[in-house]
Amino acid sequence: MRIRHFLCLNLLALIGCHQKSDDKFLNMTIEEKIIANHDNALLFKHLRVDPKVDSIQILNKSKSGEYYYHEVLANFWDVDGKSFPDSIKLMFAGNGVLVCPTNGKIFAFQFGYSDWAFRYDFSNGDIENSDNLRILRNLDGIIVDIRDLSEDWVLGIHFLDDRENELVNSYNKCGR
Repeated sequence: MRIRHFLCLNLLALIGCHQKSDDKFLNMTIEEKIIANHDNALLFKHLRVDPKVDSIQILNKSKSGEYYYHEVLANFWDVDGKSFPDSIKLMFAGNGVLVCPTNGKIFAFQFGYSDWAFRYDFSNGDIENSDNLRILRNLDGIIVDIRDLSEDWVLGIHFLDDRENELVNSYNKCGR
C-alpha cells in the first residue's frame, strides 16, 4: 500500500492534478512561481533573500552525477525525498528546497551543513504545535532557530522516525 501511495504521488507530481492551482501560476516557470508565491515570503526573509533585489540562482538537481551539493543535501533529496521527482528538487539561494510544482510553494528546505525544515500538517498529526519544534542546539552545538517562519514550519531533526512520510504529508498539504 505504501509503495503504491508513493508511486501515485510521483505520477500526480508530474501531472500536478491533485493540487488546486491558482490561475496566476498556470503560465509561469517554477522559478517565477517560487518568487510569486506569497507563502514563501517569510522563508525569503529567514534566508535573508529579497527576490526583487537579489539575483537568485535557481538550479535543478544534477542528473549527470556531478553533484554541486554536500552529503546532507544528497540525503535530504535522495533518501528522505526519494518519493519526489527530481524536477521539484532545486537549489534556491544556496539552499536545497522541495517545491510544489503547481504553485511554487516551498514545503521543505535544507540549510547549513546538517539542518532541514518542512511545513508540518498539524491537522493530520498527533503532535502538539510548539516553538520547541522550531528551535534546538544542533550536533555542532549551534542553536538553530526557525521561529521567525510561520507556525507550520518544524525542524526535521524532530521527525527522525519517518522523515520520508512526513515530507510526503507536507507535499500533500502544500497545494491547499
